[in-house]
Amino acid sequence: MKKVIISISSMFLLFCTSAQSSMTLEEKAAKMLIVGVIGQDIKADNPLVDMIVEKKVSGVILFEHNITHISKKKDSKAILQKMLVDIQALSDEKLFLAVDQEGGLVNRLKSKYGFAPMISHKEVGQADSLSYTKEVADVIAGEVKSAGFNINFAPCIDVDINPLCPVIGKVKRSFSSDADKVIDHASVYIDSHRDKNIITSLKHFPGHGSSVVDSHLGFTDITNTWSKEELKPFQELIDSNRADIVMAGHLYNKNIDAKYPASLSKIMIDSLLRGEMGYNGVVMTDDMQMKAITDNYGFEEALILAVNAGVDMFIISSNTSKGSYNAIEAIDIIVNGVKKGLIKESQIDKSIARIEELRQKL
Repeated sequence: MKKVIISISSMFLLFCTSAQSSMTLEEKAAKMLIVGVIGQDIKADNPLVDMIVEKKVSGVILFEHNITHISKKKDSKAILQKMLVDIQALSDEKLFLAVDQEGGLVNRLKSKYGFAPMISHKEVGQADSLSYTKEVADVIAGEVKSAGFNINFAPCIDVDINPLCPVIGKVKRSFSSDADKVIDHASVYIDSHRDKNIITSLKHFPGHGSSVVDSHLGFTDITNTWSKEELKPFQELIDSNRADIVMAGHLYNKNIDAKYPASLSKIMIDSLLRGEMGYNGVVMTDDMQMKAITDNYGFEEALILAVNAGVDMFIISSNTSKGSYNAIEAIDIIVNGVKKGLIKESQIDKSIARIEELRQKL
């Protein structure tokens, strides 16, 4: 009698196929979203409740404004922990609970809220000691874990090519101007998070460190400043199996794609990142409400382009029932895109499979 051995990957593929077949198109679209949170009281009238219970989004991201609401109260950390427990309780499946906690300027969990002080990537890199990097990373990962988060949108693996870059070099978000040192310190940072079961994200593909413009504030053209050296940290960390998520930046390079920035570019995502660089995991965009996108593309156009480019997940930081750009509108755009033939549902199914594989790491 022959034994039939089914590999773990084959079993997982069967699981994903089964899960997808039971999802509505709207639920698939919602699974592609990480949404922002209003306030800190998760009551029935909070829009987040509907987004999780009815729409079934994949998770949430908290910013400092969620924490400042509780900063004047005693036990702010405990209140934040309860908030995340309450959010998770809304879902029957494990949610992605995300925060941006690099250290330094990008530091949501500040000491004034009861967390340990956390220094910047640049200060870590300048110390040039991997044992010290581990000490710092262990503290960051520990605080992220203790608060109740399971994703840290870090490390920043941009190479510090332009020290005056307003969003990287000038604000100390890069480990080094040496790509190899970026790789070494980022590897330790990621390993510390994995030791505590925290998912990390490599950002900002294909490299933001040479830019002269902040993509939060406007169109960011890196054509004349970018070099292939900036891909090296991404490639090395992909090859060493340290890439849980790759975050695509809203970065335009006409030498690679003459029409679209990386976050909307099939050439950048599908051909370069997935094809040439061999990355098979989740690709996420930086916040789709940054001005590099909103000032240059319609929200509908940008979402459809990104899905077709091979992006799996989107951060929609504004989770309100009002305003032009919100999570409900994003779901409708993706659903209608499929119905109109602008997006293939098979493309969304590929994203759902990657997202569910990532969820298994939680």
